[in-house]
Amino acid sequence: MSIVGAPKRIQEISAEGEEPPPEFFVKKDTIFAGNLGSVSSIQIPIIDLNLLSLDSNFEAYKDKINKLLDTLSSYGVFQVIGHGMSSSYLEEIRNLIKKFFCLSIKEKQKYGRAADGYEGYGNDPIFVEGQRLEKEHWYKLDLTCTKCPKPDKILGVKAHADASIITTLLQDKEVEGLQVLKDGKWYGVPTIPHALLINVGDQLEIMSNGIFKSPIHRVAANSEQERISQQCSISQIMRKR
Repeated sequence: MSIVGAPKRIQEISAEGEEPPPEFFVKKDTIFAGNLGSVSSIQIPIIDLNLLSLDSNFEAYKDKINKLLDTLSSYGVFQVIGHGMSSSYLEEIRNLIKKFFCLSIKEKQKYGRAADGYEGYGNDPIFVEGQRLEKEHWYKLDLTCTKCPKPDKILGVKAHADASIITTLLQDKEVEGLQVLKDGKWYGVPTIPHALLINVGDQLEIMSNGIFKSPIHRVAANSEQERISQQCSISQIMRKR
């Protein structure tokens, strides 16, 4: 692969007030079409893990299990409370994430991800006009965290389904942005400050023979505030025998 010129990272472009290249703007007549910031909210099912204990009333337990199975087969995404993590612990996680992303590019690169690894800082650069790229997938871009001057025209994270078994997401407790596609229409996912959002991935949909659904989702950019969320994915590593 050959790249000419040094790519800029999202943090640099945002700080300098520049715009991403035209190919990153939402185009008409695509799955992205429409005002990203003007979608209706959807009531994502809320599951209280405390009520899924076998020590609880059996009928209540059975009702909650059926609700969970129905959620997995229809929405593929739900909010979890009663997960055992205190609000102060979750707040500490949020604060540490914010501190890290406030660091300079140079400082963050000290924690950079190795070429053959998956742990460490791996923020994608933005390739600008005039650079030569050999593979089309290098034009794909995830815009995350930073404020956006045109939130109705630029995606924060493009529409996709997770390749994992499940994804756990600690959302920003103040700034919404996550949207899910259901019945051909985009809906905003409300944020619950100390809940965890659980998202079914492609691997679980395959394992369940299509019964559980891996939802298409995206993140809308915000012109006023930064949005920072923490994601943890669980995946099955496939190996040839």
